[in-house]
Amino acid sequence: MKGTVPYEEVFELNAPARCRILGFRKKHVLQQQVTMKGIPLLQGGTSDFIDRVNTTSQSADGRLTVSRQWPLHVTGWAVDGPNGMAAGGVYIEIDGRVFQAAYGIARPDVAAALQNPRYALAGFDAEIPIGDLAPGRQFLALRVLNNLRTGYYEGKTIEISVE
Repeated sequence: MKGTVPYEEVFELNAPARCRILGFRKKHVLQQQVTMKGIPLLQGGTSDFIDRVNTTSQSADGRLTVSRQWPLHVTGWAVDGPNGMAAGGVYIEIDGRVFQAAYGIARPDVAAALQNPRYALAGFDAEIPIGDLAPGRQFLALRVLNNLRTGYYEGKTIEISVE
């Protein structure tokens, strides 16, 4: 799934002069829960950022309110900063459950801002099922694999309020 987002055809209209109009939408693909057992926590930090949770940009105080009625859609970027390389992958932890995000989405803005062309595919995207989360305060945390996938860094953590 590296660098691509799956789409599905939603409708097709016949138009004059042998033209066709097609409508597409992103396929709704929920991430599956995984484990990080056996992957060691690495010392040091990395560079990462959560751009959006659902349709909301991260607020100044870092807290967001989400509804359990819908999956949590998380987007952002992460790199293996200590090694100056793209990350080996991104995991998102919420309420002790870990989900693997799709990693490798084009982010030329990140490569330009951090002045490293190896960061051009540093984007991630995840749809996480949260219908069974308890209402109230939860923490969403990034876990960023190093480039060699031999360990992970603790990344950004934000507080969310689940309704």
